[in-house]
Amino acid sequence: SLGSKAWNINAGTTIEFLPKDKQLVSKLLPNQPNIAIIKNAAYELIGKHKQLKWQLTTKHSLLPQACLSKQQGQLGIGSVLKKH
Repeated sequence: SLGSKAWNINAGTTIEFLPKDKQLVSKLLPNQPNIAIIKNAAYELIGKHKQLKWQLTTKHSLLPQACLSKQQGQLGIGSVLKKH
């Protein structure tokens, strides 16, 4: 029977990644080739007219650390400040 657990195909969908190691986390960050391939495959399967939300959930320690110097890096998408 159809009930509250039925999937509304017209509604948006959230795709959540739960990586467990640093290498996989870095491959799933925005503007990386791997995430672009995954997104293209998802849109081919679900359709570009459906709204997809992307979520990356992982441990703080697995995220890349920000380097606040003039020579390299910047604080922004895909970086976090190291805990004291």
